[in-house]
Amino acid sequence: MAAIQIGNPDLQPEKSLNTDLALRWRSQRAMASATVFRNRINDYIYLTDTGQRAPNGLPIFFHEQDDAVLRGFELYAYQLLRDDLDLSLSFDSVDTENRATGQELPLQPADQLRAELGWYPPPLGMMRNPALRLTVRHTAARDAGFSRGAAGYGRRRAGRPSQQ
Repeated sequence: MAAIQIGNPDLQPEKSLNTDLALRWRSQRAMASATVFRNRINDYIYLTDTGQRAPNGLPIFFHEQDDAVLRGFELYAYQLLRDDLDLSLSFDSVDTENRATGQELPLQPADQLRAELGWYPPPLGMMRNPALRLTVRHTAARDAGFSRGAAGYGRRRAGRPSQQ
């Protein structure tokens, strides 16, 4: 979102206590993990809408501070279906709270579900390690916190895997 952001010279450094718990499982052809987390942040810095607009029409935001809590979880599963085919699934979710107001923090990520299918055929001509991946991602609707919510959306992508 395009906006004008005004700094705040009175901001204090953030201080946090982060707690994570992760469970992981692995076999020769599959793996899975589940992680839960809770982050308590004192003096959390965030943007707030001033309700004003700049001469160019962009909204004006100001940096504020309050104590906050972020809670969430991440799930992941992978299965080698055949020697040349695999499937992975993941889901991420985070819930936030401004401890001063009880409201959700602005500009936080929406829940996301992702599925990916990979195919690895035998060498084809000059391609020694060909691969094709199909990815489907759905991002849930989430209010940005400024009365300008984001609708949920899905995304599909097919192509060769990126080199990582």
